[in-house]
Amino acid sequence: MLIRPIWQYGCSIWGASCTTQIRRIQVQQNRVLRLITDAPWFVRSSILHRDLDIQTVHEVIQSTSTRTHQMMTNHPNPVFVDYEDLLESSRGDRLLKKNAAK
Repeated sequence: MLIRPIWQYGCSIWGASCTTQIRRIQVQQNRVLRLITDAPWFVRSSILHRDLDIQTVHEVIQSTSTRTHQMMTNHPNPVFVDYEDLLESSRGDRLLKKNAAK
């Protein structure tokens, strides 16, 4: 309850990060759930999430990103009118090209 609002605030940014960075937050959340419940090592983290009704980090990022996207596409502010077009243009080819050896 203390840490989640901090990382959830940046969910729209975290959605663009790599899976290893998101995994780091998920591991910490799993550790805290184990400490709180005093669960033994053989209990799966997915069971803890299900029984405690707590979303995983990936689920929180998806729901927050979806909510932000819906808010921005339906917003009356003219700055957000072209939000969808900006997203599509920024999703172009992101692979870096290697320079030819000289």
